[in-house]
Amino acid sequence: MGKTVRAQTEESEYVKAVVRITEIIALRMRSPWLWPRPIFKLSALGREHDHLLNIIHKFTRQVVEDRISDFSSTHVRHRMAFLDTLIANMHDEQMSIDDIQEEVDTFMFAGHDTTATALNFALFMIALHQDIQQRLFEEMQKIFENDNERPCTFDDVKLMDYLECVIKETLRLSPSVPIVGREIQETFQYNGKTFVKGTSTLIFIYEIHRDPQHFPEPDKFDPDRFLPELVQQQHPYAYIPFSAGSRNCIGMLRNSIHSIYIHFILVFKGQRFALLEEKVFLSTIIRRFYLTTSQSYEDFVPTEQIILRSDNVLKVKLISRT
Repeated sequence: MGKTVRAQTEESEYVKAVVRITEIIALRMRSPWLWPRPIFKLSALGREHDHLLNIIHKFTRQVVEDRISDFSSTHVRHRMAFLDTLIANMHDEQMSIDDIQEEVDTFMFAGHDTTATALNFALFMIALHQDIQQRLFEEMQKIFENDNERPCTFDDVKLMDYLECVIKETLRLSPSVPIVGREIQETFQYNGKTFVKGTSTLIFIYEIHRDPQHFPEPDKFDPDRFLPELVQQQHPYAYIPFSAGSRNCIGMLRNSIHSIYIHFILVFKGQRFALLEEKVFLSTIIRRFYLTTSQSYEDFVPTEQIILRSDNVLKVKLISRT
């Protein structure tokens, strides 16, 4: 977005608001008496939620307005930030400033913790499984020709097939967003029960990913599940770390055909960008450090929050390979 949020310091009001509002959302999900909007609005949690939401929206609006001003005053850009691409569509009258802010809200909110969480779990799982770590290191050595200092390029990333399997298996066992909500669009029957149109429902991605029908030995960390020849045999909804359908990954579709196209591109790029980030980060760590941990997988205790975290601190030790 061309903007720092100081996410690794204690100074960011925006980051504090994002963390707290996710806690409130999770608490509301577990409290049926707070589901009706009028009751929630009148509650202390509801008032705090609205206050935090104003902080978030004020920050992202300022990000957009500052970038629009910068975009208008700079005629030549050798390297455009993602937000510049959205602003260019606004100048072509394809997107409004409100449309852009919604996308910025979603990217910054959804991308704040999810990628960091996925990386934390990936490092932990790699440290736990030395055979997998060795296989990853050998893949890196082959790609980078034993040069552990050379910067990673996009062409390098495209060759990281086994690392991609490791990331996907990490997201299977530890999806960054373990639960998503949906509203049933058409009444239907399943397993002797009737599900009525308009009913709110929760989809437990965390449990779907542990279905032994689709993933034998579901608690076993096995990146080979995602080898291309095996992925082709998977049910399309057996593995949904970014959710699935029209609301997958980064929010809802807009009304206009062009906005739907833009949203589709953003969804695709959002998922691919997350994978790209993780590959670059993990490949750099694996090439330069040996990972180890004194903990076991049982030390991972999932929390009941919007973003999957562990109640216990997961510790990984990095030892330089040089």
